[in-house]
Amino acid sequence: MPPRRSARGAAAAAAAAAAAPVPAPAPAATTSAPTPSPPPQVKKNPFPLRGCRIAVSGALPGLTHEDVLERAKKLGAATTQNVTATVTHLITTEQEVDDETPKVRAVKRFGKAKMVSMDWLEKTEEDGERAPEDEYELKPKDPSAVASSSKAAPVANGTAKANGTKRAASPALPAPPAKKRSKKDEDLEPSAQKATSKDICVMLDEGAPANYNVYIDSDLTIWDASLNQTNASNNNNKFYRLQLLQNGAIYKTWSRWGRVGERGQSALLGSGSLADALKQFEKKFKDKSGLKWDDRSSAPKVGKYTFVERSYAPDSDDEDETEDEVKKEEEYETPKSKLPLQVQQLMEFIFNPTFMNATMADLNYDAKKLPLGKLSKNTITRGFQTLKDLMELIDDQSLAQSRYNMAYAPAVEQLSNQYYSVIPHAFGRNRPPVIANEAMLRRELDLLESLSEMKEAQNILKGRKDSRDNPADAQFEALGMEEMTPLDHSSSEFKQLAEYLLETKASTHYVKYQIEEIFRIERKGEEDRFENSKFKDVKSDRRLLWHGSRTTNFGGILSQGLRIAPPEAPVSGYMFGKGIYLADMSSKSVNYCCSSLSNGTALLLLCEAELGDPLQKLTNASYTAGDDAVKNGMYSTWGQGTTGPSKWKDASSVHERFKGTKIPDLSAKPGNTGVPNAYLAYNEFICYDVDQCLFLVRERDGNVDYAAASLPLFPLKLRAARPPPPLEAASLCCKKETAPSSSCCKTEVKEEAGCCKPDAASASCCEKEPAPSTSCCKADAAPAAGCCKPRTASSSCCKTDAAPSTSCCKTGAVPASSCCKPVAAPSACAPKTASGCCGPKPSNATHDAVRSAYGSAVTSVVSGGGASCCGSKATELSGVDPITKDLYNELEASEVPAEALLASFGCGNPTALAKLEKGQTVLDLGSGGGIDVILSAKRVGPTGKAYGLDMTDEMLDLARRNAVTAKVDNVEFLKGHIEQIPLPDCSVDVIISNCVINLSPDKDATLAEAYRVLKPGGRLAISDIVLNRPLPTETQQDLKLWAGCIAGALVKGDYEEKLTKAGFKDIDIEPTRVYSSEDAKEIVDGQGDEKDEQLKAIDGAAMSCFIRATKPTSNCGQKCC
Repeated sequence: MPPRRSARGAAAAAAAAAAAPVPAPAPAATTSAPTPSPPPQVKKNPFPLRGCRIAVSGALPGLTHEDVLERAKKLGAATTQNVTATVTHLITTEQEVDDETPKVRAVKRFGKAKMVSMDWLEKTEEDGERAPEDEYELKPKDPSAVASSSKAAPVANGTAKANGTKRAASPALPAPPAKKRSKKDEDLEPSAQKATSKDICVMLDEGAPANYNVYIDSDLTIWDASLNQTNASNNNNKFYRLQLLQNGAIYKTWSRWGRVGERGQSALLGSGSLADALKQFEKKFKDKSGLKWDDRSSAPKVGKYTFVERSYAPDSDDEDETEDEVKKEEEYETPKSKLPLQVQQLMEFIFNPTFMNATMADLNYDAKKLPLGKLSKNTITRGFQTLKDLMELIDDQSLAQSRYNMAYAPAVEQLSNQYYSVIPHAFGRNRPPVIANEAMLRRELDLLESLSEMKEAQNILKGRKDSRDNPADAQFEALGMEEMTPLDHSSSEFKQLAEYLLETKASTHYVKYQIEEIFRIERKGEEDRFENSKFKDVKSDRRLLWHGSRTTNFGGILSQGLRIAPPEAPVSGYMFGKGIYLADMSSKSVNYCCSSLSNGTALLLLCEAELGDPLQKLTNASYTAGDDAVKNGMYSTWGQGTTGPSKWKDASSVHERFKGTKIPDLSAKPGNTGVPNAYLAYNEFICYDVDQCLFLVRERDGNVDYAAASLPLFPLKLRAARPPPPLEAASLCCKKETAPSSSCCKTEVKEEAGCCKPDAASASCCEKEPAPSTSCCKADAAPAAGCCKPRTASSSCCKTDAAPSTSCCKTGAVPASSCCKPVAAPSACAPKTASGCCGPKPSNATHDAVRSAYGSAVTSVVSGGGASCCGSKATELSGVDPITKDLYNELEASEVPAEALLASFGCGNPTALAKLEKGQTVLDLGSGGGIDVILSAKRVGPTGKAYGLDMTDEMLDLARRNAVTAKVDNVEFLKGHIEQIPLPDCSVDVIISNCVINLSPDKDATLAEAYRVLKPGGRLAISDIVLNRPLPTETQQDLKLWAGCIAGALVKGDYEEKLTKAGFKDIDIEPTRVYSSEDAKEIVDGQGDEKDEQLKAIDGAAMSCFIRATKPTSNCGQKCC
């Protein structure tokens, strides 16, 4: 599911703007012309606001603060982000004035500035003269009226009164900027570099002399500056930190600079006087940023450092407690919790700082440079806005010239640099990657959304009023929950909810659940808000649906509710527009929990959603779905998939409160929906208003437990798929019979020399015919002089095609001399390689390792063993091992020979993903024993064609035999490398692949070739191993682990980037299973020589994924058909 975020900003801002006074008609222009006809043109004053100093606050519909300030500058005004004694006008909203936000209070304190609506600026622009302020001035409501309305307003965000850190809001004004701010909130979010009092303690920078304090002037300005600069082309990713320090009457300017993620160098400047320290500070700031210190919040200058606003609220990381305070706190024993044990454990899990650090590290965020507690909301908003600008540029490349006055590529890099400068990333010494496509941008959206939620959790962690409270009790109180009750496992409610969870595990999502707890939860005011909203009276379609999110997001979710992406976020980053994304298949939502970063544990919500009737039904992605739904009088979108619940029933059987709400009727198993042309594998439901959802459940995955919230929360155990471990091709062994020498194995033990079945010769043996020399082969290759099946020659042989030299080839090339397919002399081969043969170039070490491993594995299958390289014997239906277990259902298994199933080394079922149609041409990259080719051939029918491409002779032999056994003749197996596909341009409708792309040593070439052979509009539908974090260099270079589908796997963002580079669009990488530590251990143990460090590096790093992408129907480059 796409990311979900908080923001009701547009609606609230629109409501505030609607309440603004209507401007009176402007007076008619007068002139001094003696004759009325024709009237002379009155020249407008180009700078009507010269002499004014303007600030902005509040949410203005369709505008950012930067937009407004830029317009004011063009009219001659000076601008600032902060309200100081020199400000003459604050452009704001009635809601901001009524709520007395910090900037409004500052205006009152200085008593000079006028608070006016945006209409005042627009009128000034229109008339070319300064509009009268009185007509547009905003004044507070009568205090008694405000108090009365506040009392009557229902609580929207459900926060506890005792906590005071959350904001209560009327359902009519749901936007975050318009929510009533508590005193606690104002303390947490001071204006840029402003302290709430001179007593606040500001953290000294790393390395700064400990006997100094950061200077705060009489205007409460904090003289502390964090500056960042990223330039991808020059591999710059650097910071510059400035602090004006005070020790009594001595003042110094501290500076530190270096690459982000490193300590860097430092200097202490100044003679000791305040005047000199101020001068040094302001000079350094202007030199680095190009801006005056007073203009620090203005738009950053190109090629200069960017000022990053910090939060100065007390932080759990701050070291501002005195020894006496610490000692006093330590004197108190932590009291016993009043909460049930299960709830205590849940609080400990949600607020685990280790998980937060792991999440930030996974997303490359530099928490050392800008700790979570110091990250301001304004900085996150600037990050969203930059990504929005970047997405608009990617969608419309003409903006590069019209908006940025430069070519497209430099414009993209400039915005990417700007984003990294605002939101610091640690890339080590690597070049910062340019955010040049939608997939990379979505990853950054995920980061900002996670930072927003984790900031809420951080506020709760540091918001304990009394250190003598039990931590779990304080955290629970801060969440503002009305109820959080563990359900009785023997109750009907528990059993039915558990059934919904377990029975809607999708067949293509390879996870197993183990429920530990289910919680019934309710947020304060949640139900009242739902009942008092407009959705109470709409034609109803209420359903219980799943929502998954990172564990670290749940502090924000439980305290603030499910939220929608802010206005600053790009709409095109979300498949069906900005909304709350829900699913009716539990494993669909589990995939968004990122449990590998929280000890294999995830939290899953079950939500009661009012979708409205009718729903907007779509079968393909639409970024405008939200706006389209509103225009058509609908409240939700149903992204229709190919699989979903077969029946629905009333949920009152679960709990009486759900009467009138639907839940899947699991007396009929989920199955094919029959929706034509559905792009998604599973249904998605998107709500575009937060008032549509109540949330219910929490869960855990991995080797730990789960839970559920908003009716229930579930703890689950998830077990992930694992790739086939590689085999060493040191020698041959047989299952039952021994050769005369000392070598053989009965099951799968490797020995020194070789043995064969069923006959033995002097020093070697063959299945049918002995070679005249000392070598023989059972399948197609011998380690010595070479032999072939069914006939042999002196030093070379061929099964079908012979080259004019003394060597032979079966389909492709052999390492010795040259041969071609079908029969050709070297001069007739095109294109020619170094060996003078058509087909792939001679294999490299990676190809050799992979070919050796899989060739040996298939030998084991043919001789009666399983295809597993781990030592465990496979059964026909289960496949090779825990990775391949249950990838194919009984019907699919019945359609293919047993050997095809046993020789499957896949991590998914791409034929289920591909949605093949009659008459199509399909290509399987790395076809192995032929299982997916055979299944595809049956799907496309006699008018279609299925190709299989593989580089391993043993696999090709087995696949051809399996095709004969399966009685399919619309197949063709080709020998070659996936980096050089032996098919013409634009000849294939669908490309499938099963856990093979990761084996390629040149993935760019592989994806480029896939793009080349696909027809315009053709689809990539593959299963593959993808990493959720990079592996150590030594692991990546391990050929055994490469052949085992681990070392060669790409990190998800890199995979998306390579697909985009190849030319694909509509890219979607859907995790289906994360590898557990036990899976990783089996892989490493199977090779017998891995150390604990390597096991730790692999543990939890890999996941099997479904990968979808499409070749454009137009604008597909030089290789467009």
